[in-house]
Amino acid sequence: HLALARTYRDAEFPSFRVDGSLDGGDMVLSYVSLRGEELASFAEGILSAVAKHKTGHSVEFARCSPRAGFNVSWTVMMAPEQTAGQQREPVVRSEREQRAASMWHSALVMSC
Repeated sequence: HLALARTYRDAEFPSFRVDGSLDGGDMVLSYVSLRGEELASFAEGILSAVAKHKTGHSVEFARCSPRAGFNVSWTVMMAPEQTAGQQREPVVRSEREQRAASMWHSALVMSC
């Protein structure tokens, strides 16, 4: 967001807070945005992909009670390692989450 802030000076970006550490087990990640929960699932997907890309390990997010002043909080934990041929259950997204994702996908495609 820092690079985008240089170009879009009036933009309002989300903020995050981390409590705990994956080294010590679970951590709690909290998210706040002027848009409320609207993009929380989008942020969760990006953070999950970045964690996998940067560390080579998968993480799992489980929503918990939001910390004071935040829209959403997740307990984040290391995912159990999967063996070859083992597949995860597909994530079931709400209709609202699917609509939001499709709008972002269209916006990204149009911006390229």
